[in-house]
Amino acid sequence: MRTIKELQEERQRQGMTYDELARRTGYSKSTITNIFREYVKFPRADTMQAIEKALGISDGWTAADRAAGVVERLSVPITADEDEILTLLREVEEKKGAAAREVAQRVVVSVLEEMLK
Repeated sequence: MRTIKELQEERQRQGMTYDELARRTGYSKSTITNIFREYVKFPRADTMQAIEKALGISDGWTAADRAAGVVERLSVPITADEDEILTLLREVEEKKGAAAREVAQRVVVSVLEEMLK
């Protein structure tokens, strides 16, 4: 398993922007930058594999890699827009606390429910 620092060095060596890496992986730019800024403490294994594949350095993951901090879990695929909303809600919580995230989440839900009427 490569470290975030190693992935960052490879990305920079290739001259690849976060925008390009996001496009190649199918994840949002904010997800990619949050991983590289180490805001995400336990990135999902499929996300890390997508980053490695996009950088052309994929070599698989072992149980030891996962035990070292990469979380693999069953997941439902989400769009880049959905991922962006989730990332923003997490950022609100990090900066303003859980209560602020709950308020923001209720606002998002309310707006979406109104649009579905």
